[in-house]
Amino acid sequence: MSTPASVSRTRHCDPGRPALFFDLDGTLLDHERAEEHGAQLFFETHSKDLLAETTEEFVLHWAAASKKFFPQFVAGTLTFAEQRQLRCREVASRPMSEQEAERLFQDYLAKYEASWVLFGDVVESLETLRRRGFCMGIISNGNLAQQLRKLEALELGAYFGAIIVSDTAGVAKPAPQIFEIAAARFNRSVDQCIHVGDSLTEDLYGAAAAGMSAVWLNRSEDAKTFKESKSLHQVNDLAGLLQLSLLL
Repeated sequence: MSTPASVSRTRHCDPGRPALFFDLDGTLLDHERAEEHGAQLFFETHSKDLLAETTEEFVLHWAAASKKFFPQFVAGTLTFAEQRQLRCREVASRPMSEQEAERLFQDYLAKYEASWVLFGDVVESLETLRRRGFCMGIISNGNLAQQLRKLEALELGAYFGAIIVSDTAGVAKPAPQIFEIAAARFNRSVDQCIHVGDSLTEDLYGAAAAGMSAVWLNRSEDAKTFKESKSLHQVNDLAGLLQLSLLL
């Protein structure tokens, strides 16, 4: 049986409202914090196997390995398992088989998952948006099974009527097609949808290229700029999102 390109659930929502989509990692889930904490715990357990003298050094090495190989998975040149193993082999202090690298990664994964935490403004904001009658969904680059585990562990699943993830959708942000797939899940055209995410390139520019309104959630207050318009916005937190006229 093939894996579905997305997960869809029926949710009561106001048909007069635009459909609202969110990125997951870095937008709702504090991925950087979870990755850093997971890496710290991982180094404490496996320091003899790893190319680093200190925890701080290893955290930087691990983040660099993630940035090197995860985009190759998103692009389809590596499988999800291959990018995991390559990340471990990249930071290992000795040659390592695929099987050993996978076992090592599974230990990191347990520590990373135990470190999952939402940004503090997420639940209250989603509750407000649900009360306002918005259909809400997720558009994420990643692995569908893992993203579903995040939503379940963080008790977010009930808020979202559609979950579109790149590995099973067959296309990744910023390609317009993934936003078109998402809009279709709610039987909407792209110009009847809004996308919110923390990546200027993948989320804001990607959604805009597809014809969606888009909001850059700039939590880190990055100095990058773009020309705001009626359909393109920037906020620093979800409280700011709730005040945008297109969501009132």
